[in-house]
Amino acid sequence: MKKLLLSSLFLGCALSWTGEANKENIENYDTGKNKITQIIKNSNTSTTNRYRNNEHFAEAENLENDLNLGEVADFMGCKTLIGRTFMQETLAHPLNTQAKTNLLTARQKAIKTLVDNPELKATVEQLLEQAKEAEQEVIKLMSDYFKGRTCPELAQLEALKTSNPWIYSVNNYLLSTPVPKTIGLLLSTAGFIGGGALTAFCGINAYQAVQLGANAATPIAAGIYYALVTGVSGYANYKDYTAAMEKREKMHGLYTLIKVAEQIDALYVQHDIKAQFSIQDIQDTDGRTLINKLKNPRYKHKKSYFFLT
Repeated sequence: MKKLLLSSLFLGCALSWTGEANKENIENYDTGKNKITQIIKNSNTSTTNRYRNNEHFAEAENLENDLNLGEVADFMGCKTLIGRTFMQETLAHPLNTQAKTNLLTARQKAIKTLVDNPELKATVEQLLEQAKEAEQEVIKLMSDYFKGRTCPELAQLEALKTSNPWIYSVNNYLLSTPVPKTIGLLLSTAGFIGGGALTAFCGINAYQAVQLGANAATPIAAGIYYALVTGVSGYANYKDYTAAMEKREKMHGLYTLIKVAEQIDALYVQHDIKAQFSIQDIQDTDGRTLINKLKNPRYKHKKSYFFLT
């Protein structure tokens, strides 16, 4: 997740920040924002830290307090939270004009290219509109409320991890591995279909018994039992399915950020702009695996109704 978010740092640096997002039905929404901000500001994951060995930074220890860089970043009008935070971090670590790799010159050239090419600027704006919308889904995905509502097993697993590591390993495998989850889904679906069929069968028998004047107590009792089995299986499937559908919508947001990042990378090459950060910079195995999995066509559409939970 950290690597993916870093791959999109540059997305919102150029254009307008939209303010508060829609918080409807999202409690503790700010936790998602805070987590993204912490990732960008963390010394191990910050892009400003990435250049520390190659650039000369101006002495600016009190700059954050003296200028209130949060307000300055707001004034600059970044479109996304990622861009606003990146802008704030960049302002907090201003480059010396003697920067060895001429990063300052590259930034100025990128700005001039946008100003001199209205068509390119419009294309970037359009891409950032997509990034802005996708980012809101990612913020929700990272919020404590969303995780607690759609992934309640995470908190239980975390507690079990320290109290009973052996049981944790078994439960973690069952809850996070596709094969056992798919088997569980199939068994639950079979219980739902079988229970429904048996409920109907007992209902028909009870009706026939009543028509013939016989005692219908046994088929009625059996029908109630199978109806309960059907209801429990149906509710479990419904809850699992709707939670998975919500997650898929948020995964679509990550998919969109990756696609936008790749399109902007292509514009860098086309217009000879030096990228301060590119999604292609991520080369470690875990990072590339994560990105490639998120690029799966299954996440291309925000709404999807046929899938294995």
